[in-house]
Amino acid sequence: MSEGKAGESPKMSDKDVPHLEMVETGLPVKWIWIAGGVVVAFCGLWLIYVSILTDLPRQWLPHTEELALLVVPQGTDGQEPLDLLELTHTADEKQFVIEGQVRNRTSNMLEGVAVIVKIGYIHLVNPVETEVPVQPPAMDPNAEGVFRLAHPLQGKVTGYSIAFKLPGGARLPHKDSRTLSVTQ
Repeated sequence: MSEGKAGESPKMSDKDVPHLEMVETGLPVKWIWIAGGVVVAFCGLWLIYVSILTDLPRQWLPHTEELALLVVPQGTDGQEPLDLLELTHTADEKQFVIEGQVRNRTSNMLEGVAVIVKIGYIHLVNPVETEVPVQPPAMDPNAEGVFRLAHPLQGKVTGYSIAFKLPGGARLPHKDSRTLSVTQ
C-alpha cells in the first residue's frame, strides 16, 4: 500500500485486492445434480419413516390426546358432559325438522355448544352436514338447552345422526337419557 498525505485514505494496489477464484472439481455437473437428488430423496424417506413408524411426531407436536381430553369437560360423575333428554323429527313435502333438548351435566358453564346434524339421502353418497347452535348459548350447571334444525328436503331421507361440539371444535360426548315410550 502506498502512503498518502495526511487526511487521505491509503490506496490499494491490484495485488492487495482479494480475488475469488473458481476451482474445478473434476466432476461433471450431471453427477453433482444426481448426488444432490439422492441426498434429498434420502432425507425425504427418513422423514416419512420417522413420522409414521416412530413416536417422534408425538414429541414434536404440542397437542396430545391427554390435553384434548382436558379441554372437554366431564359430568359430575366423571362421565359424559351432556344428557340428551329429547329428540324428535318431522317431515313434510318441503322440510325435515329435528328438535331436541339437552342438559349440562358438568359443574361448569358450557358456552357455545353446537349440534352437528348429518342427514342421509337415498341419492347422495355423503350425508349433508349442518351445524346448529344450542339455545341458550351459555348453559349453567344442570341447565337445559334446546336446538332446532329446519332443513329443506333434498329427496328421500334415509336417516340422520347428531353429535355435539364445543366452539374450538372438540367433540362433546353425550349420554342418551331419552325415555322410551311404547304405544300399544
